[in-house]
Amino acid sequence: MSKLTIKTNNHWRDWLSGIDLPESEKANFDYLDDFESGMFLKYKAQYYSMENFMYCSLGSIFGEKGWHAYAGDSYFSGVLIAISDDGQMYKIGTYYS
Repeated sequence: MSKLTIKTNNHWRDWLSGIDLPESEKANFDYLDDFESGMFLKYKAQYYSMENFMYCSLGSIFGEKGWHAYAGDSYFSGVLIAISDDGQMYKIGTYYS
């Protein structure tokens, strides 16, 4: 198995709400029931909804490293988030192997 690499700048960021998204991006999330109160983030010119992420269990390789959720770009890479204790902010990073 190849080595897992995680890159992050460890900065805490504020969530975006649906009303913070540009009009050109809102159509990409029209499947959400409560769009305006949704939790969104922007990373490397792409917008994500929390709906795009899967939970990392504590026993998983990501959970053991303090990450809470991931969204895969491919089988070997993707985006990770860690959520603050109060849920008001997040850290983001990328992983690949």
